[in-house]
Amino acid sequence: MNASEIPKNGKTVFRVYCGTFEGKKRYKQFKTKTDANRYIRDEKIRKNSRGQLANDVPNAKIVAWVELDKKIEKAGGTLEEAVEFYLQHRAIADKSTEITAATKRYLDETKSLVSPYTWSDRRRRVNAFAESAEGTLVSEAEPKDFLNKLADRTSSTNADNSRRALSGFFSWAIREGLTDKNPIAKIPSFKSSKKKGAAVVLSIPQARSLLKGLDDSFKIEPAGFVLLSLFAGIRPMEFRKRITQDGKRKTVMLTWEDLIDGSIRISSELSKTGTPRLVPINTTLKKWL
Repeated sequence: MNASEIPKNGKTVFRVYCGTFEGKKRYKQFKTKTDANRYIRDEKIRKNSRGQLANDVPNAKIVAWVELDKKIEKAGGTLEEAVEFYLQHRAIADKSTEITAATKRYLDETKSLVSPYTWSDRRRRVNAFAESAEGTLVSEAEPKDFLNKLADRTSSTNADNSRRALSGFFSWAIREGLTDKNPIAKIPSFKSSKKKGAAVVLSIPQARSLLKGLDDSFKIEPAGFVLLSLFAGIRPMEFRKRITQDGKRKTVMLTWEDLIDGSIRISSELSKTGTPRLVPINTTLKKWL
C-alpha cells in the first residue's frame, strides 16, 4: 500500500489504492502526502490487529459464522443486523416481567382513567388471559390460542371484546418497554370468521310468561327495567352508570322524567357510545307504561 502523486484540476493530490470491490478499483484521495502516509500507517495497524483477532478465534466458530452469514444473506439481511436485532430483543426480555405482575400494574395505573364498569370488564378479560399465561414474560406472551378457545367456547363478539382489551394492555406494555410488539395486531377480528352464531332472544311464550309475572306482582321498579329493555332496546348500562366528570365520580340514572314527547331520552352520559339519542315509544310500550 503506497501513496501515488497525481495531478487533478491543476493541483497535485495523493491517492492510495485500497483494492478492487465489485469489479472496480477503489482509491482514497488526500491533499497532502503526510495525510496519505498517516492513512497507510493506520490501515496497516488495523489489519495487523484484525489478523491477530482472527488468529485467536477457533476455526469451529469461524465456520459457524460463515454458515450463519450465508443464511442471513439469503434472507436479505446481514449478520450484523441479526446480532443487533437479537441484542435489542434480549434487552427487552431482560427488562420484561411476568404477565401476572404486569397486568396488575396496568390495571392499577388505568383504573382512574375509565368508568368503573369499563375497568371491571377490562380487569376480568385481562386477568383471564394472565391466568392462562401464568409464568410467561410479557415479551413472550401469545394470546392467539386463548382468544380462539374463547371464541369457540362463548362467541365471536366476546372474543373480540377480549381482543380489544388485550390490545390496550400490550400497547401499554410497549410504552413501558416490557415488549417490542403488540401480538394482537396479527390476530384478525373474530366477527369476520365464517363461523356464525344465532343471537339469544326471548321466544314469544318466554316473553309472555315474563310479562305475566310482572303483571301479577305489580312491582313498578323491575317492570320499568324489563319493559324499556324489551320494547325500546335500552341497554342495561343505560339505566344507571358511574362516570367521572370534572375530576369527580358521580352516578347518572335514567328516570321517568326522561320519558318526554313520546320518546325516551338517553343522555350522552348514559349512552354507550357517548352520543345522546331519542328512542321512540311504540304503541305496545305505551300501553304497558
